[in-house]
Amino acid sequence: MTDSSFSASWLSEPLLAFGDRGLHVDPKEGIARYGPQTWHSPIHPTRIRVGIIGPAELMETTHSWLQSSAQGVDGDDKNPRFPGFSADRGFMAQLDFADQWNALLSSRDIREVMDVRYQRDRFPQAVALLDSKLRLISQRDLPPDYVIVAMPDEFYTRCRVADYRDKEHNRHTHRDLRRSFKAKAMQYRMPTQLVREVTVTRGDGTPPS
Repeated sequence: MTDSSFSASWLSEPLLAFGDRGLHVDPKEGIARYGPQTWHSPIHPTRIRVGIIGPAELMETTHSWLQSSAQGVDGDDKNPRFPGFSADRGFMAQLDFADQWNALLSSRDIREVMDVRYQRDRFPQAVALLDSKLRLISQRDLPPDYVIVAMPDEFYTRCRVADYRDKEHNRHTHRDLRRSFKAKAMQYRMPTQLVREVTVTRGDGTPPS
């Protein structure tokens, strides 16, 4: 056996570009200080259309949570403040909401998925349900720019992953709801974000900022 050696080097955090040619390593701090890079340019959007997929009550809660957070969220010693998302702060654009950009997850929709006994069968049902709602929104005359999927905690817990043995190919299979849904969503060319009920009700213990 012969001795071998290798060299290593440490790379510092890259500087990110923001508005008014501002540079900073932290995205939150950079947005708070300088705004987004497109600010004051012709391509900067002044309004962002936001759609929500979810049960009626959770859609309302998510809507309120987004509006409240858009005003800015105080930080603490360990977590920087969130600068907000409105025309005069943070990302310098107004969030717009409208019923026409939403899609309801009815009690029946959710129950049909939850009643599927086996995980390996329940998982694709959940993905198909969310995909059908996003497809519906994408076909509107004026679709939203961005879609939030607000998921009830029980739905998320029972459908978030699928682990099973694929007997046909003799291998273990692991599927993730977030990854599977986002892969499906790419065809609609609308950015999406999955949000849990416990997050918008501030029950997960995560610092608000």
